Amino acid sequence: MPNIKSIFRSTPLILAAVVTPNAFAADLELLCTVSADRFPGFEDGTLQSKTVVLTGMQGEVGGEVTIYENSSFRFRVITGRSQIQDRAVTLRDYYVEAQDLESQHSIRAASSSYAGGPHHARLEMVAYTPETDWYEGIVIFQCIGSS
Repeated sequence: MPNIKSIFRSTPLILAAVVTPNAFAADLELLCTVSADRFPGFEDGTLQSKTVVLTGMQGEVGGEVTIYENSSFRFRVITGRSQIQDRAVTLRDYYVEAQDLESQHSIRAASSSYAGGPHHARLEMVAYTPETDWYEGIVIFQCIGSS
């Protein structure tokens, strides 16, 4: 039977090597845009674009970037699933998220790609008129990957 003390003594070193990768592969540059048209709380024609690269895991420094914020909402892109192989981390997908600053509730969408195209994610927030089902205002938040 193996000596339990020697196994536990070497375990933290093994875990440290697996959990602490050397580099986060920043191979996915994202162009993120927030645009608004007649949506309450936004100036008409609001447009904010930012090119970003996520450099950390979700919940860590570099794992989220705020694209636009006003007094009502915060729009950010967040690292999603990542793959760790040979101590290198590769981003597999990401989230676009709109957070209501008053309630602190968020809605998010995961990125995906179709037919080999670039990763992309899109959220639309719409304001409807009381009289019809047609929307009165819209905010579109989207991010598109470079590859």
